Amino acid sequence: DVPGRMMFFTTPDGTSSLIERMRITNAGRVGINTNSPDALLHVSGSQGSGNVALFQRKEGANNTSYMVSIENDDTTSNQGAGLNVRAGNDNGDVTFNAVTRDGTYGLRVIGDGKVGIGTDTPSQELHVEASSANEIFLIKT
Repeated sequence: DVPGRMMFFTTPDGTSSLIERMRITNAGRVGINTNSPDALLHVSGSQGSGNVALFQRKEGANNTSYMVSIENDDTTSNQGAGLNVRAGNDNGDVTFNAVTRDGTYGLRVIGDGKVGIGTDTPSQELHVEASSANEIFLIKT
């Protein structure tokens, strides 16, 4: 038993020194710009005004699937809640969704600026639907 890791290095422009850029630990964790990943995928960095991560669907790759989906896939306890983001396609479908574990939208922001709470088809700038006759708003001071 010899635990190992894989490390990836590059040489920045104008230098001859290697710098570790990515590591896969013996526990299967992947670290980008960190040699001690704290999660299955740990991306660390300061890019000034640039992106730390960029997910990009190229032209001609029209697709109605989500660009990013973060879900709890624990089927043993009926935990299907998650967040997902859809980039635009030919229909202009740009959405940010918070989905409850039963698959309904708790919160949905669509590309035209409409926000739906309790609905997946907001018809106004802010559209709130209650699932029961209970109070819709609660304001505490």
